[in-house]
Amino acid sequence: MTLSSMCEIFLRDYKNIDYDTPSKLFYTYTCAKLDVLVTINGSANLKCPSQSSSASTNWFVPGSVPPISKDRTLYTNDNRISITGNFRNGEYNLRISNFKTSDVGIYKCTVSIKNVAYQHEFNLLIGKPPTNLKIENFENQSTVQRKEGEELSLQCTVKSGQPKEILLFEKNGDMVKESNTSTVNLTIILSHTDHQSRYTCKAISPALDVSLSQSVTVMVLYAPQVNLGKVGESLMIKEGNNLTVNCIAEGNPEPYNYTWTKMCETTRLISTLPAFIMNGILRKDAGLYSCVVTNKIGSGKADTNVVVMYSPRVDIIYTNYTEITKQRYLVCKVKGVPEEYTFYQWEHKSYYGDHIRFMSGNQNGSLTLPTDTIRDSGYQDNGYYKCTASNGISDTNGRVKQSAEVYLVVEGKPVFVSDNVDEVYGTYLGPISLVVNIFSIPKYTKLEVLDGRSQPITFGSNSRLIEENTSVMDRFLGTEIKVIGYKITVKIERLTNDNIDTYTFKAKNGFGQSVHMIAVLSAGTPEPPLNVTVAPVANGARVEWTTNFNGGFKQHFFVEYREQGNKGWKKVKTLPTTFNNRMFWTIGNLHEDRSYSFRMFSRNKIGDSNTTEEFDLKIFKKKNEATVYGVVGSVSLVSMLVIVCLIYLIKKRTNKQGKTKKKSVMKDYSQAYKLEERVYDEIDVTQMTGSVFTKTEQNEGNDNKDGIQPIQTENSDENTVLSHENLHDKNSYEQF
Repeated sequence: MTLSSMCEIFLRDYKNIDYDTPSKLFYTYTCAKLDVLVTINGSANLKCPSQSSSASTNWFVPGSVPPISKDRTLYTNDNRISITGNFRNGEYNLRISNFKTSDVGIYKCTVSIKNVAYQHEFNLLIGKPPTNLKIENFENQSTVQRKEGEELSLQCTVKSGQPKEILLFEKNGDMVKESNTSTVNLTIILSHTDHQSRYTCKAISPALDVSLSQSVTVMVLYAPQVNLGKVGESLMIKEGNNLTVNCIAEGNPEPYNYTWTKMCETTRLISTLPAFIMNGILRKDAGLYSCVVTNKIGSGKADTNVVVMYSPRVDIIYTNYTEITKQRYLVCKVKGVPEEYTFYQWEHKSYYGDHIRFMSGNQNGSLTLPTDTIRDSGYQDNGYYKCTASNGISDTNGRVKQSAEVYLVVEGKPVFVSDNVDEVYGTYLGPISLVVNIFSIPKYTKLEVLDGRSQPITFGSNSRLIEENTSVMDRFLGTEIKVIGYKITVKIERLTNDNIDTYTFKAKNGFGQSVHMIAVLSAGTPEPPLNVTVAPVANGARVEWTTNFNGGFKQHFFVEYREQGNKGWKKVKTLPTTFNNRMFWTIGNLHEDRSYSFRMFSRNKIGDSNTTEEFDLKIFKKKNEATVYGVVGSVSLVSMLVIVCLIYLIKKRTNKQGKTKKKSVMKDYSQAYKLEERVYDEIDVTQMTGSVFTKTEQNEGNDNKDGIQPIQTENSDENTVLSHENLHDKNSYEQF
């Protein structure tokens, strides 16, 4: 503990003394003794601790009993001695200049506070610095060279001085060994981290203005220390990217030799350059790469495992089955890096690519087909199944999701598809074709056509059977699609009464038999439109009607109108009929303040229907204002009610007769040739405007949605390129 701290403790304790208590005693306390080293002709500054400006300070020198000073007053003529310090704070320090040998000795200062005195002693000594410091065996050299792993022993000695010095070793400025004797020893097992390290032996003494020291620098010879920079033990890179890995080496001595190798079945040399560069890396380039660097001391190595990330390849493992198989599943096999996959919904499509349904698979990518479907609909599982997966890595085209699809074949009994009709219409003595479409995997082995008496049809000069591979329309799981099938046509060259019958088609294979029946009906002219109304619109009239029986063929609707007083009718062909019962057409550019008559008829390939009743409409000058007159003109209210009732009864009877005619086996064709002669002034449809009420979705490309089939032809689907036999025999799937 220093003199100053010792005195502070005593002073703190003496503050607790009750100085106001009368006492004749005078207490003196010695705080501590401090050695002070000085040099000849140097200066000594002795600081006397004090904490009170009211205290009295006296200094004593060796050989003198009385004090040489009191506070700032000196009692000596020696001009080398002076009192310094902050006198206001009670600081009175002793300064001795031009120190002489005779000045050696004990100096005291006494701090008096009332009847208590604190005494501090300073022992002034002439210091002797240590000398002759050296590192044994390295006195004349500043560097030493050793190999890594060798032992280096350093011994430092010094001739001690006064007071005793501290002797120590430092490594690059940090102390590593200390000794209180005149010798310090340091032993080191050299490592490459010691290369170019500076070891310094140092003597520290208060008698020294600058410490004594000697240093030696160690040059360590070591094999290269190799690293790959920012690349760690594993490097992940996307396929197609460029790869550059720098091999960084530190060793002594240089130069170095670089060798890049890849660990395969055998070690393969890749490069002899410090940097390993690979442009457009591929998945086959993945593996463990090593950089080896050598010098004359040895070699060093660094490895990295290159992981090439790539979008997954998707394959589907499956087996075909029959419609009664209970276990039905497909497995989506995915191979990519990283091996963390997201599986999306499976898609079921037809052979022609029509979407049928989406299905959710299992977490591992497999798909189990439902087994709760009835036997007759099991064939609808036929088609392409598409599995889609991703591991978050895009392919060379930028696609993240990857897919594969296979065609699943489900064997079962033949099926007459949904687009088959129950009735066909033909003209007397004209040709007619009975067409049925069949879906069958495997192909049916037996096909029969029976008449209404369940007797097989005998084909000859008037009839023949045509069988074709084609595409047919069917409804799979609620979706209408095109599938591969067979088209069976019974073509009758001349339709007679003997041919008006109900025919039964039977198709059979090893899984079962299916039956479909078609009735042959006689066709004729269409029936007139029903529920015709005429309403005024701007500068024209809106005609609205309901379709009636088409006679077995596609029909078109015509509106006839004339200005009252004229004999000739103007005829307008409306847009081709759709298959929504309610339709309308607008006739424009009519003259204001004039009356017009309107009526309608329909036409198919056989002829025209009768015309409807006439409707009168007057176009007033005021926009959208007109008057509609009935067939009989202006009559009394009672007469109008009677006429309305009669019209209702007639229409009701006509509708009933129309239904009866549709079901009849034979139809009178005379109306096709006994139509009323009409004088027409036909108007081009482009000059008219019209619209159609639509209640259901229109299926374009098929003019016969009301269950009536026109005369069939034997033209096959030109797009069909693959039969069921080829598809079934095609070895395009993998067995479990």
